[in-house]
Amino acid sequence: MRAPKLPPKSDFAVDTLPFADSSTFASLEQYAGQLPMSDEASMFFWVITNTTNTFNHDKLLVWLNGGPGCSSLDGVFMENGPFKFSGANQLVPRAFSFSEQFDVLYIDQPFGTGFSTSNTTSFEHTFVGGTQTLLEFLQRFYEVFPDLRKRQLFLAGESEAGTYIPYLANAVLNMPEPFDLRGLMIGNGWVDPFPMYMSYAELLRRRNMLTPNVQLKLETEMARCAREFTRAPQPVHTSKCESVAGVFLDDGGPEPGMCYNQYDLRLTDTHPSCGMNWPPEVGVFTEYLNRKDVQHAINVRKAPSVWKECNNAVHRMLSNDESPPSVTLLPSILEHVPVLFFVGTEDYLCNEVGTEWTVGNLSWAGDIGFSSLRKRSVWTIDGEQVGSVESDRGLTFARIYNASHMVGVDRPRELLDLFTLFTNASASNLRFRSSFRS
Repeated sequence: MRAPKLPPKSDFAVDTLPFADSSTFASLEQYAGQLPMSDEASMFFWVITNTTNTFNHDKLLVWLNGGPGCSSLDGVFMENGPFKFSGANQLVPRAFSFSEQFDVLYIDQPFGTGFSTSNTTSFEHTFVGGTQTLLEFLQRFYEVFPDLRKRQLFLAGESEAGTYIPYLANAVLNMPEPFDLRGLMIGNGWVDPFPMYMSYAELLRRRNMLTPNVQLKLETEMARCAREFTRAPQPVHTSKCESVAGVFLDDGGPEPGMCYNQYDLRLTDTHPSCGMNWPPEVGVFTEYLNRKDVQHAINVRKAPSVWKECNNAVHRMLSNDESPPSVTLLPSILEHVPVLFFVGTEDYLCNEVGTEWTVGNLSWAGDIGFSSLRKRSVWTIDGEQVGSVESDRGLTFARIYNASHMVGVDRPRELLDLFTLFTNASASNLRFRSSFRS
C-alpha cells in the first residue's frame, strides 16, 4: 500500500503553548504533530531545537520512553525536555534540560501510544514489527526534515526502550544506506530479562530490605521463573516471571496497606499502586495534554477520546511476543557503535544489579564482561560525588546515585553531563564543573 503524501514542514510548526510565556521560550524552534504512516495510522513526534545553542548542531538525539505503550512526552514534560510545570497553570524552563545541549526528537511509539493513532488491529504484536514501523517513521521524518538527516544520530531512552533501542539500532545498521548512527544510551533498561528477573533478591539484600518472609517467597517465584528460561526462544517478558518483582511490593512494605515505590525505593505508596501514580506531576501533565487548545498547539488533528500516559492495550498486544531479548543484538552493535548503560541506583524494577549482571555475562569484542583493563572513575560535579563510571571496549556503565527509574526526574544535571561526555559534545554551554572535564 502506498504511504500517504507527507505534509510540508511548516504544517508541523509549534508557535506557542498554553501556560507557557512565549518570551521565556523564544529561543526554542519546535515542530510537532502526527506524521501520516498509512490511511489509518499516524505517528506523533515533537522535535525541539534551541536556536541560541551554537554548539552541537551536528547531533540529533532521539528519545523514547518505555512501557511498552508509554508516551515519550514523559520526557518532554517530566524528565529532560525544556518544560516543567509550576503548579497546574504555568510552564517554566527546566534547569539542565537536554535542549541546553542537544536538538531532540521525541516519538510516541508503537501505534496506540500517546498521540500515535491507528486501528487496534494495527497495534504491534512483535518488537520486530514495531522496529520496522519505527524505521519507516524515521525515513519519512527525514523526508520532511532533510537537514536533520545529515546529523549524527544518537538513540536514547529508558525502561522498555532498552528493548526498542537495540532493535532499532540493528535495523539502522543493516540499511543499504544507514543513517549516521553514533551511539546508544539506555537508562534503567529492560535489555536482558533473565538476570533482571533474578536480581530482586540480591538488590534487596544489598539494601538490607530483604526479610525472611520475602526471601522465601522470592526464591520460590525465582525458581519457577528460571524454568521458563530453559526453553528456546527466551522471551522479552513472560507472565510466569512478572510475579517475581511483585513479591516484595506485595509483602515487603513498611506497614500494612503500604508498599515501596517500585521506581524509587526511597519512597512509599499505598498498595496496590506502589509507584504507578508517580511522579507527582503525572496528574497535571495528563490534564494538560487532554486540553483541546494544547492538542491544537502541537498539531494533533486526531486525538484519542482520552489521552493517557500509558496505553495498556499496547502493552497487552506485545505481552506474548517471542522476539529474542535485545541483549542478543548488542555484541554485533558494539562492533559498530558505542553503547551506554546508565542506571539510577534507587530503582527497583530495572535496577543496577540486573544491569551489572548483564554486563558481566555479555560477550563482546573478544572477551566476557569488563576486563581488567577497563577504565573506572568516580564521578563528581561541583565537588560532590554523584556516581561512578566504568568503560571497556565500547561499552560504558554509569551508576547515578540518588536517582530513580526516571533519572531525569531527580538528577537532570547528571544526565546532561553524562550525555555530553558520551556524545563527545561541546561542554561550553554547561554551567557546572565535572570530573569528566577536569
